[in-house]
Amino acid sequence: MRIKAALLSVSWFAHAASSSSVGDDITLHAGIMSLPPYAVLTNKTWSGYMFDLANLLMDNAETNHNVSLNIIMNASDPYYMLNVSPSNYSYNGALKLLSPECPFDDCLDMIFADFYDTPERRELVSFTPPYQISYNTYFKRKNNTINTVKEVNENGGSGCLIAGTATYTAVSPYFDTVLDCEDAYDCYDKLMLDKCDLFAGDVLIGKYQIKESYPDDLTYT
Repeated sequence: MRIKAALLSVSWFAHAASSSSVGDDITLHAGIMSLPPYAVLTNKTWSGYMFDLANLLMDNAETNHNVSLNIIMNASDPYYMLNVSPSNYSYNGALKLLSPECPFDDCLDMIFADFYDTPERRELVSFTPPYQISYNTYFKRKNNTINTVKEVNENGGSGCLIAGTATYTAVSPYFDTVLDCEDAYDCYDKLMLDKCDLFAGDVLIGKYQIKESYPDDLTYT
């Protein structure tokens, strides 16, 4: 079942920091959420859509606007990764890195990530227009005949949701019983152990993840 009330905009967003250079030489410090397929680690090398987008922005600034745009991922590491699996940073927690009152050493000017564009987050940061629109769906075991929240509740089952996410806020009221997950893979494991019946998650990310890790066991509605 597609959750019409939980459409999400996969966006990168920026906060204009006062430390950025002015004129024709602009330097921005950026972070990338380490979530496949947008950011993939293979043989100790990062790649994926977010990195391609960062490089495209720098090339476009130079070619079309005669501006030298330097997007620095980390002064000591080529890519400053915000790990969400396991979750060193939650999506909401990562917003603190963009705050003018950022309390950390590695504060940022921008983050490339699959963020939900919500009114609450717009009070804290500025979003660019979305470059991709996705939607949430339910993931389940292939041998589980339950497909809807109504069926879950009628059979005394439960749903799995990633704690602290916009999806959790939007979807949890519809389940009689909800199991909290640390990340998507924690939810997949709960599905595999029959601890829950449905997991609500992003269809693009989920299809990639189950194809890589659970191709014979999990599917989506």
